Amino acid sequence: LERFKLSGEGPNQFKERLYGLYQFLTNEEFLIPTTGGVYRYDLQGKLIKHYKPDFTGMAQIIISGRDNLFIKDEKVYLNLPGRGSDEYGQQGVDYQTKSTHVEVLDLQKEEYTPAIKFPNTSKFSSNEKAYKFYSYYPTLTLSEDSLFISYRHEPKIFGYPLSDLNQLGSTKTLPFETFVQNEPKDDKV
Repeated sequence: LERFKLSGEGPNQFKERLYGLYQFLTNEEFLIPTTGGVYRYDLQGKLIKHYKPDFTGMAQIIISGRDNLFIKDEKVYLNLPGRGSDEYGQQGVDYQTKSTHVEVLDLQKEEYTPAIKFPNTSKFSSNEKAYKFYSYYPTLTLSEDSLFISYRHEPKIFGYPLSDLNQLGSTKTLPFETFVQNEPKDDKV
């Protein structure tokens, strides 16, 4: 994949910032997550499709070497923040209590659907303390039937069944002896 120079201004190229590792969709095609959506390419580097979200992706932290895109059953699960930022702002209590942290791209329908708000058991669901975005940067992974998400500065892993991402299935507190948690003083960012 490194032989393709797919970022830039020309045909078949993406202009947005890379937002994670490339992932193979099939033996013949791969997906690239960017701040402007997901790009689908064949093995010759020819653009097949740009799945552009109906919102502006917001990336305050970009970890391009991280898995931010997972594929299962013609659906792509990705960490692409930004939905709701026009309405709620990019951080603060409104954003924390109303925004979602996962986007599900249905490759058949070519539509993004928001999923997973902060669960009630997360400190970030607070309507009294405003956390900066980088304090709750989400990390995702998939198992056979669940999506797991953890947030920076909180020693918990939250599990959701893929059949219903609105329903928290499990919470696991990580038993760290010392875990530094960044805490704001009030509801102002």
